[in-house]
Amino acid sequence: MKRKVLWSTLVFAFLSVSLIVALIVTGCGPKAPAKEVIKIGFSRSLSGWAAVASEPEQESVILWSEMVNAQGGIYVKEYGKKLPVQLIYYDDKSSPEEAVRIYEKLITVDKVDVLFPPSQTAQNIAIIGICEKYHMPLLAATCGSSRGQEVGAKYWWAITPVGAAWMSKENGLASLLKNYTAEIKKVAILTLHDPFPMECRQAIVTYLGELGMSVVVDKDYPIDVKDLSEVLLDIKGKNVDALLGLSYPGDCFLIMEQSIGIGLSPKFMYFLVGPGTNAFIPIFGSATEGVCGMGTYSGALGIPGAKEFYDNMLKRWGHPPDLLNGADGWHAAQLMQLAIEKAGTLDPEKIRNVLATEEFVTIEGPVRLRNGINELASPGVIQWQQGMAQVVWPQEKATAEFEFPKPAWPTK
Repeated sequence: MKRKVLWSTLVFAFLSVSLIVALIVTGCGPKAPAKEVIKIGFSRSLSGWAAVASEPEQESVILWSEMVNAQGGIYVKEYGKKLPVQLIYYDDKSSPEEAVRIYEKLITVDKVDVLFPPSQTAQNIAIIGICEKYHMPLLAATCGSSRGQEVGAKYWWAITPVGAAWMSKENGLASLLKNYTAEIKKVAILTLHDPFPMECRQAIVTYLGELGMSVVVDKDYPIDVKDLSEVLLDIKGKNVDALLGLSYPGDCFLIMEQSIGIGLSPKFMYFLVGPGTNAFIPIFGSATEGVCGMGTYSGALGIPGAKEFYDNMLKRWGHPPDLLNGADGWHAAQLMQLAIEKAGTLDPEKIRNVLATEEFVTIEGPVRLRNGINELASPGVIQWQQGMAQVVWPQEKATAEFEFPKPAWPTK
């Protein structure tokens, strides 16, 4: 009996020593399973009505991945090394329903480690439920909706200003217009029937009323609109001082083209997504002079990395970055990289906790993610001046002085 006890004791002692040696050899504790790449999944509107606005975002994300991989990848402390990134994306065809199907597949079939956002507000809103269901954090870059805040999202944030903020009296469009209440009395508003433009419309109508400006035309139109000449002729007949096109690129370009054609040239002309795209000036040339749009990024901003992003986009793609969607795409990728490095892991719950508690700085400025939004996101107004898009509002971020009134259309 004593021999059996002694033998059991010796076996136990041997196994204990073996375990201790093994722990020392493997780094004094269990390590994460081997991993060679970070799989990043997203959808992109490569076709359909949103394709034009989506291309700049795609360009910036591709450039980001190339630059990260050229440096060996993202350092993840859990694995004790840098891991290259692999982009896995599908065309959502500008459809929110298709985006939902894609993100479900990315998580359950492709088993991606990280999610990047889709293009456009509607697609981003559509996948809030997917992010919450699977506890996968997502930074909605090209989304101007406060929907995440409204539903109490914990894994989804709109990281750029939401609809009402772009129009605000503090540093948005209304804060610029309040300096011209004597010159702007009658305003026309054309609104794309889509969540973000409609949020903007609701806010700006209220603000204009408080400024004593009269909205004499207030018209919405569908995504697939082909002709707005009738309503634009009505606007011209009312001799408005300002035209606000709460738009995306396709309808923005339509309004511009038809306004030029009928000679509708108000003192102030503003669009949402459109003027900040790289397609704007090649299409309209000198007619862009004085036209305004939403935007916060400029390569001239004194933010670390802002000028480098501009230069690298120009070198990689042969054109400057889109001042809105292109910068937003980099903004989201840069922010997620910072969160992964800070968390030291690819565990989505730990990445989420870092995003929800820390503060960051990207090429678009400071970031503090709380309650479905970036509390520090700052809206702005850009204006085309002498062939360049400049940030003209708010004044503390301006790269040029705002010019008023907009000059008349150039004669052919």
